[in-house]
Amino acid sequence: GNVTAIAGPTSHRHSSGGSVMLQGGDATHSYIHDGSHSGGSVMLVGGKSSGDALSDEGGDIHILGGKSSKGNGGSVVVSSGLSDHKSSGDVAMSTASAGSSGVSGDMSFSTGTATARFDPFYSDGGHSGS
Repeated sequence: GNVTAIAGPTSHRHSSGGSVMLQGGDATHSYIHDGSHSGGSVMLVGGKSSGDALSDEGGDIHILGGKSSKGNGGSVVVSSGLSDHKSSGDVAMSTASAGSSGVSGDMSFSTGTATARFDPFYSDGGHSGS
């Protein structure tokens, strides 16, 4: 079955729509001689396809920042965890290995374009990312 989590909208002035947060559980036991006590992970996994057709694909995962009609669009931030004592966490991105008659998926990194236009009430110079 499907699971949908949608935060509530708002139409009130000076307020924001609801937020959704998924967080793994905290590990709070502090006795150092009692094995590992790691915090819980959060994993997003697209659905598996077991069909026989070459067009039967696994489910995608999309992470998108929010759209804005007037202000800046929402950012997408990927950051590793910090440590009070040891190294910060790694950030790893990869494509999976290809099957017997395919190629490994592409990796694309790009910034958007910008169009500068004169507006007597608003102008930011129209610079795109670098």
